[in-house]
Amino acid sequence: MICKKCQKEIDNDSKFCAFCGLVIENMNQAPTLGFWKTLFSKNALHFWLFFVATLLLVLTLINEPTIYDWKDNDTYLLVKFYIFCISLYFAILKFKSNGLNMAFLFVVTGIIFNPFLSLHFSDNDTISLIVFISAIFFGYFGKEEYKKVNPKLRQSYKKWIAIINYEQQN
Repeated sequence: MICKKCQKEIDNDSKFCAFCGLVIENMNQAPTLGFWKTLFSKNALHFWLFFVATLLLVLTLINEPTIYDWKDNDTYLLVKFYIFCISLYFAILKFKSNGLNMAFLFVVTGIIFNPFLSLHFSDNDTISLIVFISAIFFGYFGKEEYKKVNPKLRQSYKKWIAIINYEQQN
């Protein structure tokens, strides 16, 4: 069992946390849907914005955009508009939190996916490469936001790394 206050592992039959002293209530209660409540809370908004962006970019890659489609197709225009808007949104957030390097990357992404003044690319491979790199970029930040939303993921990751390190030593 994991303490809700200090996030440390405690015995399942404990009545309080030995680390922080938190009293454990309802020990025999079935697990709740806390994971889903956390995932669909207001705090998870940034995760979902990144998730939708990554999903749209991956679907765009699967469809293999051509130069003609990238300029004039309404579906790609919608993808470009969404990526443009959230890029500028996160650029402003990163700028306010003094993350100037990340703000710059989001501004560049917003300029590339600008639906109003489209950049003209020379071939289909360039478009696919830009979409691929952007999908990785948004996927990475989505994973980081998910780790903020669900601290249990971080703990399970640390346990997994500890198991791998233990197996390598033996």
